[in-house]
Amino acid sequence: MFDRLKNYQRPVLLFSAGLDSTLLLTLLIESHAQFDIVTFGREFWTREQKKRADAIIKAFDLKVFSYPPSNVSFIGDGEQIGLVREYAFMGATMPMVNDVIDGQTCIADLDGHRAYQPPMKWDLVLIGSRKDDKHYAFEHQVIPDKMWTIGQTTFWAPFYDKSREWVKAELTLRGLDADEVDEQADSGNISLCHSCLHGVETYCPKENSIIPPIQWEPARNLAAFRAAYGFQTK
Repeated sequence: MFDRLKNYQRPVLLFSAGLDSTLLLTLLIESHAQFDIVTFGREFWTREQKKRADAIIKAFDLKVFSYPPSNVSFIGDGEQIGLVREYAFMGATMPMVNDVIDGQTCIADLDGHRAYQPPMKWDLVLIGSRKDDKHYAFEHQVIPDKMWTIGQTTFWAPFYDKSREWVKAELTLRGLDADEVDEQADSGNISLCHSCLHGVETYCPKENSIIPPIQWEPARNLAAFRAAYGFQTK
């Protein structure tokens, strides 16, 4: 499965501790591949998300990189609110979309450092995504193909043609946790206080007072996101 890694000087795995990225990590280690590991947004993970990831990192004695996004924004579909963080890779930008769930960290705390260049010159980014992955942020499929190139960076989803059931079976075969998790442990979520994004006056724990809603346009942001990152189904 990983023979093509020989054609790249510095591959990197995007690791979220979800089922797909955990299996991809495990198979890479089994194949004795040389690769770096990056994880994003750990500072906003829930206790359950950190516990799941830390158990895997400790079990494999991993060295994991992280760096800030180049841009942060919100999108919505009328019911859900999503956080979009864009990360720079050698001439490319990749979005990470998380569904926002209730939490204590204020959305204002997302302001901070931005990284417009990656810390390493990775030429191949491995992603544990499949063609049947669905999210409202994308009108069609989440990733365009098994392999694609933007700028100087190639993106590769080795499990593109696999199913969720196959991933879970392979994890079980290796004695790894293949259970679906609740929303607090789901790596597709991010825990934030976001009451001010719902269009009504609300109590703000940070200000300890009632505050007006933030004026933003979820549908317009969603359309802009799809224009920038949406892919048509083949």
